[in-house]
Amino acid sequence: AIDFVGVEEIKTEKPETKQMSIEVIKEQRSDAQDIAKLGTKHNMAADAAEFIGRGESLDAFKNHVIERQAVKPGRVFTKEGAGDGMAADYALGALIRALADGRTLPELEATEHERLSRTAGRGVAGFWVPSEVFKRTVTAASSPAYIGTTVGENIPALNADSLAVRLGARTISGLSGKVTFPQGSKSTAAFLAETATAAESTPDAAALTLDAKRLCAVVQVSKRLLAQGGPDVEAIVRQDIVLQLSLALDRAIFNGAGGVAPTGILTTSGVAAVAGGATRAGAVNLEAAVAGADALGASMAYVMTPAISASLKSEQLGTSGRFALEGRDLLGYAAHASTQVPAGQLIFGNWSEVIIAQFGGGVEVTVDAASAASSGIVKIIANQYVDAGLRHAGSFAVLA
Repeated sequence: AIDFVGVEEIKTEKPETKQMSIEVIKEQRSDAQDIAKLGTKHNMAADAAEFIGRGESLDAFKNHVIERQAVKPGRVFTKEGAGDGMAADYALGALIRALADGRTLPELEATEHERLSRTAGRGVAGFWVPSEVFKRTVTAASSPAYIGTTVGENIPALNADSLAVRLGARTISGLSGKVTFPQGSKSTAAFLAETATAAESTPDAAALTLDAKRLCAVVQVSKRLLAQGGPDVEAIVRQDIVLQLSLALDRAIFNGAGGVAPTGILTTSGVAAVAGGATRAGAVNLEAAVAGADALGASMAYVMTPAISASLKSEQLGTSGRFALEGRDLLGYAAHASTQVPAGQLIFGNWSEVIIAQFGGGVEVTVDAASAASSGIVKIIANQYVDAGLRHAGSFAVLA
C-alpha cells in the first residue's frame, strides 16, 4: 500500500504557514537587492552574484566585504612585511571576527603574523599583531572599507592615565631573547705630579638584565557589537587593550615584585629611601638624594598618589599665599598623580633611566568565542612579552 499522508498535508497547507513563506521570500529578495547594490558600490559584483546564488544574508556579505577590503587594492606583499602604510590598513576588527568565526584570515593580517613570528623566533597559540596598530587612530576616513549600522558612543570605564612612557621611559622593541645592559661604575680622575703613578679604578661588572615576562589583558566584547564592524568598534577594542596593558606595566614599573613581573622602582636595591613624609620637606629630601648620587638628568619628575597631590596642594608656604604644589609644579619639577602608585608613596627620579624591553615585536592576540558563547560574549586575550628595570638605582629616590 502507498502512504499518501504527506501529499495530503501539502495540499492542506495552513494559511499562516503560507504567509510565513511569503515573508521569507520577500526578505530574501530584499537582501538580494541590497547585496547587489553593495557589490556594485565596492566593485565586487561577481562576489555579490555568488552570495545571492547561495541564498546568503546581507550581514554575511557585509562581513565578506570588510575582509576583502581590509587590504587596499594593489598592495604588494613581501616576506619583509607590508611596508610603511601597514598600520593604517590593518583591520584588527576583521581579524578578530575571522578568528571568532573560524574563517580565512585577511591577507595583510596573515602576512604580518608570519613576519612577527620570524622576528620572535617562535610560534604562538594566538596571533601576532604589530605594536604600531595599537598606536594609530581609526576613523571612518582612514578606514573606508568598514560597513555597518551606527554604533553609539563608547562609554569608557574610569581608568587611570598611563604615565611611565609619557615621562620619558625608554622602550626597546623587537627583541627575541634576554638582553643585558652593563651599568658600569664611576671612574676616577685627579691632577698628579709629572711622574706620579695614576690610581686605577676597577670597573663594576653589575648589569641590568631584562627577559620576557608575560603581560596579559582580557577584553570582553559582545558578538552583536563585534558584528557591527566599523572604526568605532575597532577603536573601542584596541583602546581597551592598550590601556589595560599600559596600566599594568605602570604598576610594575612603580612597584613590581620581580619574579614573573618586572622589578619596580620601589623594590629595586639601591634606590634611596628618605625621611620627611609626603610634604614639601620630603620632596626636598628626595631631590637631595638623587642630586647626591650625581643622577639629576633631563627627565626629572615627581610621581605620587592623588591623595598626596591633594595634600601638597593644600600645604601653604608660610604667609606667602603660595602652596607646595601648584598646578603640576613641585620645586620646579613636573609633578604627576597616578592611582597606580602605592598608597603614601612619593617617587622622584630621572624617568629616562627606566628601560622597557618588548619581546616579539607585537601583541599576541587570541580570540575565545566558546567559553562565554551562551552569553553572546567573545573574549579577546592579549599577551605582550615585556620587562622593565632601572639602568642606575641612584637615579631615583622614594619615601622611607
